[in-house]
Amino acid sequence: MKKFIHPLTVSVFILGVASSCNRPPETFEQAIKKYNEKEFETAIDLFKLTPKEEENWYDSSLVMIDHAVDSVFSITELGKITKLCRTHESDSIVRPYLNRHIKKFWNKNMEANPLLTFNMFDSLRFMLKGLTGVDTLMRKNEDSFFHGIWKCHKGSVKGSEIYFERDKETKLFNGKSNKSTHGWDLGKTIYKDIYYIGNNELDHRVRVFSSTWWGYTTEYFTKTKGKMTIRSNDTLLIDYEGSVNSNNRVFFVRENKKDV
Repeated sequence: MKKFIHPLTVSVFILGVASSCNRPPETFEQAIKKYNEKEFETAIDLFKLTPKEEENWYDSSLVMIDHAVDSVFSITELGKITKLCRTHESDSIVRPYLNRHIKKFWNKNMEANPLLTFNMFDSLRFMLKGLTGVDTLMRKNEDSFFHGIWKCHKGSVKGSEIYFERDKETKLFNGKSNKSTHGWDLGKTIYKDIYYIGNNELDHRVRVFSSTWWGYTTEYFTKTKGKMTIRSNDTLLIDYEGSVNSNNRVFFVRENKKDV
């Protein structure tokens, strides 16, 4: 029968192993010790030293590598997660566990804290190439962020409200006016083709209103005006680069905020 060691039993295992007739490799015992001391990266390196010939202990080492990777991701410190992934991105033993826990971390945190998982996407781009399901996860991440009504509380468009809808054809988000004010008619698209590009920035096109010499107002979408930045899970900054009556920085705050 194969010996699969659950993390809740590792401390008990150390006490009982001396009397076992099938003594584990010394490196396995060292790895268990490091795991209990929460030195997970060192534990992973030691578990990897278990030879395949030690079939029972080799299988147990793989189980413990999985638990150690899970423990690092559970800390939710992107620096430590990124370091672990950088170290083992080409490691045929550890890489499958990293891939699984990246997806698990993303699914677990995106609803409550989409900014965290956007940042994880930035940090782990080198791991995501070729990883199946990434596009689906990013769409879910955007869905978790672009919900509710967002309101501007100061500046030249104070009182304006927007909401976001995913376009059925382009699959990208559009920001639409939730009320008629400041020339923004109810339901009119103000921000178009929005998607996450990295470093908390959102690519998009903005509707520009331009007056002519003849008193007419023309409208068009452009990418050259403004930058959209995620400041928090409930705050968007749109920098119009001076094009909105000198009040060039517009903050939209979600009215139904998430608890993080």
